[in-house]
Amino acid sequence: MYILFLLSCNNYMYTISNNYIKAQFLPKGAELCSLMAQNHQTEYIWQCSAWPKHSPILFPIVGALRGGIYKYEHAEYALGRHGFARDLDFDVVSHEVDKITFELVFNDATLKIYPFRFKLTIAYSLIENSLTVDYLVENLDDVEMPFSIGAHPAFNVPLDKELQFEDYRLTIHLDESVSLPIKQYALTDEGLTKQEGTPFLTAYQNEIPLRYDLFAHDAIVLKEIHHAQITINSSNSEKSVMVTFKDSPYLGIWNKYGSNFVCIEPWHGITDRENADQHIAKKEGIILLSPLEKWTGGYTIAIK
Repeated sequence: MYILFLLSCNNYMYTISNNYIKAQFLPKGAELCSLMAQNHQTEYIWQCSAWPKHSPILFPIVGALRGGIYKYEHAEYALGRHGFARDLDFDVVSHEVDKITFELVFNDATLKIYPFRFKLTIAYSLIENSLTVDYLVENLDDVEMPFSIGAHPAFNVPLDKELQFEDYRLTIHLDESVSLPIKQYALTDEGLTKQEGTPFLTAYQNEIPLRYDLFAHDAIVLKEIHHAQITINSSNSEKSVMVTFKDSPYLGIWNKYGSNFVCIEPWHGITDRENADQHIAKKEGIILLSPLEKWTGGYTIAIK
């Protein structure tokens, strides 16, 4: 076992690698900061500027709460967009050449805003040209624990310096068990989903040319996705990135308008509806984890 530290974005990074990929991570948020192809030294992950993140982990909520609060039993709690895990330091519990595991456990500060005793484990592992991300959520409490978790990796677009953002497309392959059409849900100024959706994906294979105006009104939010494979690619390049996930009911696709990245975000949970009643146990997409039980999930990134 070994640990390599580098300085980036004002913090230290851990590195794992194999013959195909080198990946780097910050302990703050257990965040993937770099994913680089070894053969042509292309960086696939957004490197902080117009948006100061790389690939935050969203926990214990995804998105925003109506009014910035949720209700549990007879109390109200304030919790910011996407929760707090992305802002906290994780412990490294194991580190091998091609795998690293981070852990976050409840503390007095988290109990003040999220009154549940939890352990969140994030494991990253490399297999050839793929990075697998595994989640493990444990309820250490004697009460049912409501939570959501989601991914938010930002991928550089373009991947070749001589190309433009508009030279790329999203190729979306849906599992044939999914009911069509898949609807898109617009967001309010508060970042909440509106009640009614509009058809967005109408076939099991969809190609969507990338344009900045796709994101003029914030993220593309989709429901009832579950299983999908999404590729960012171009007819003018051999380089591409593919995100594959199973059992993620929701998906966000986002670009900070005018910036050169696209986020592909499989979610187990979703931002509040504009008329949400604010009770966290009734929140759309919430997972209710029984006392002392465990939940697993994850996704895979493949590059070439």
